[in-house]
Amino acid sequence: MKKSLYKIIFDTVLLSMIPFLYFVNITGNLVHEILGLILISFVIIHLGYNYKWIVRIRKFKISTNIINIALLISFVIIAITGIRASHSLFTFGEKADDIFIKLHLIFAMFSLALVGIHIFLHRKLIKVIFTKQIILNEKIAKTVFIVLMFFSLVFVSFATYEIVPKIFSDKNQNTENGDNQNHGPKDGEKK
Repeated sequence: MKKSLYKIIFDTVLLSMIPFLYFVNITGNLVHEILGLILISFVIIHLGYNYKWIVRIRKFKISTNIINIALLISFVIIAITGIRASHSLFTFGEKADDIFIKLHLIFAMFSLALVGIHIFLHRKLIKVIFTKQIILNEKIAKTVFIVLMFFSLVFVSFATYEIVPKIFSDKNQNTENGDNQNHGPKDGEKK
């Protein structure tokens, strides 16, 4: 197998992890936080194997550079605010401030849009990998891409439905026992 095929498989695994991070009410805090740490490590690996592209950043269109830099900044903010708002893995002996939770949710939504745009900007490369290395004919590759874009749109819609009300909620997000109402059930509890 060629190196770019390994990259596309890795990126597919990376991309398939993201939906699970948006449904904390289903997965629970512990799983959310573990997946978040795995995602951070996968993003670092993704950046590592795309190092040659990163050092040639000046050769790309400005729109691609803006999206890629915004996506990186967004992921860094998500990581920092996620660790600070942690309930399971990183406890700092105090309740998470609402601002960390709100920023985490806002940048999670922002990054969702940026990931979609990032994939769209690299669609030609993805198509080449599907047609030349996975050896799908062009019609099948186009169909696969359309199906993926459809599921991406459905996912973005559900994630938006799940997160946007939490961002604009005026309720105090910390309950008396310190659990965050908008961050899913505590591990071991049922919803």
